[in-house]
Amino acid sequence: MASAPLHSRLSVDASVTPLLRIVFLTTAVACGRTALPPDGNRSSWPSGMQAWERRTHLVVMNETRAEALIDFPVLVRLDPSRIDYAAVRPGGADLRFIDDDGALLDHEIEQWQAGGDSYVWLRLPALAAGVNHDVWLYYGNSTAGSIEDPAAVWRHGYIAVYHFADASSALPATSAINSGVTFAGEFLGTHASFNGSDGHLSVPAGFSGFAGGLAIEAWVRPNASTNYARVVDFGNGEAIDNIVFYRWGLSDELTYEVHDPGYQFREPGVLVVGAWQYLVVSHAPDGVATLYKDATPLGSAASVPLPSPVTRTMNFIGRSNWVTDDLFAGDMDELRISNVPRSSAWVDAQHASMIGQMVVFDGAEQL
Repeated sequence: MASAPLHSRLSVDASVTPLLRIVFLTTAVACGRTALPPDGNRSSWPSGMQAWERRTHLVVMNETRAEALIDFPVLVRLDPSRIDYAAVRPGGADLRFIDDDGALLDHEIEQWQAGGDSYVWLRLPALAAGVNHDVWLYYGNSTAGSIEDPAAVWRHGYIAVYHFADASSALPATSAINSGVTFAGEFLGTHASFNGSDGHLSVPAGFSGFAGGLAIEAWVRPNASTNYARVVDFGNGEAIDNIVFYRWGLSDELTYEVHDPGYQFREPGVLVVGAWQYLVVSHAPDGVATLYKDATPLGSAASVPLPSPVTRTMNFIGRSNWVTDDLFAGDMDELRISNVPRSSAWVDAQHASMIGQMVVFDGAEQL
């Protein structure tokens, strides 16, 4: 017999602060993660899922945000405390995520490491404002094939998504040509390392349609303050149609720039050498551009011109279109380009998702 959802089982008082609620849920996970017997009666499971032998319950936390998040990609981290790898098909082929209303959810496996840390992106079609969301993860079907679909996960305005397991994007037609960039380490899975001398990625032509706004986001860890080093520079040469997200000179200023005409929006005191930081620029169609670091708004500028509607053919990650500028030296992960702006709630939720504060496993399995 299926038990009540986590929210009702734990009876957490609504007056408890969000942080304490997360701590309480996490404690419940630790206490509840016991060797549970397989469920001998799976008749109550959603239609079509009776062939799966295992399931585990997770909660996506959105109760602190006063905004509904539509088609939201959330990161689900798996490790031996959350899933029995011995019961999963190779590569996670039999993973299925089912919404609380029985709907099958799209997912992408970014990295699968049996017995270690695995990273799966899950698209939630509608995450209501101020409400947490129940999801069931099913596995343990020796005949099930993979149904992962990256393009379906990254559908809400995303035009390029780089997890940096290699030079490819999760979306078609945006895979990059690699020049000296290495892919290794362990941050949000594998990340990209740029050597600061010749390492960069060249992205195919495109990036022309931003009438509805845009957003650029990336985790970066500079290992030096290299001169005018780029996160991205998409354009048609030096000061021609550029969209640039970068360091201003040798300073700690984060800069967003649009050509032509040239417009720079800079915020000081942002970039820190040797530390991972989540950087975002969101540019709305009304011309308001906002810079964020680790989900905190740094400042906004009005009347920022949107990028001109032209095809950009000289598009770089970690390199400038200006020949005298230095290349980026350090690491990057989860670089994404969107042709829509991102709200503060969206940026906050993405940050929380990637630092492990949005998805909670309650330890309930085979209920």
